[in-house]
Amino acid sequence: YAVVNNLKGALLSHVIQEDKGNGAFEITTYQVNANGTEPSPAVVVSIVEQKQLATNQFEIKTYAVVNNLKGALLSHVIQESLDDDPPTFLITNFQVLNGSSTGVITSFVKQTQLDANTFDVKTYNVNPDQTQGALTSHVKQRTYDDNHPLAATALGSVSYNSGGYVQVIDYKVTSGVSSCGTDTSSYAT
Repeated sequence: YAVVNNLKGALLSHVIQEDKGNGAFEITTYQVNANGTEPSPAVVVSIVEQKQLATNQFEIKTYAVVNNLKGALLSHVIQESLDDDPPTFLITNFQVLNGSSTGVITSFVKQTQLDANTFDVKTYNVNPDQTQGALTSHVKQRTYDDNHPLAATALGSVSYNSGGYVQVIDYKVTSGVSSCGTDTSSYAT
């Protein structure tokens, strides 16, 4: 719930987390309308299974939702915390075919949180032996809650700015090495 003047306000989210045993949980998320109400009957928007494999290592599987029930597997990742200062995660992505994980690794992503709104994201290819290969992409993503510096325009008393934006800096990668100097910034609202 939202907190308004130290009191319980409108509903913000509705989740059921079911303990499946063996360190595994199924997390079902339900639709909550902008006004804090829920549709009747309830509408399931996502179903995720999360299992702790080791300290700081979790397997996460996301499923399609079909008629409010768990459908086919959509994605399969293992997320491992590598460091707490700054928070850094290694995300291993697995191939999913026809609703099943093949166990074949498709990419490795290293994500570091630089501050509350900024992430450094590096993607690596996969060697034939399923180990982490060379760096293939390097981006820095920053989310801003204020007005977009390039698109903040007003016509009369109507503002056409959405109020927030994401800046993505895409660094050039050559032979597995990031330049960190080629700034090809792009913006999305």
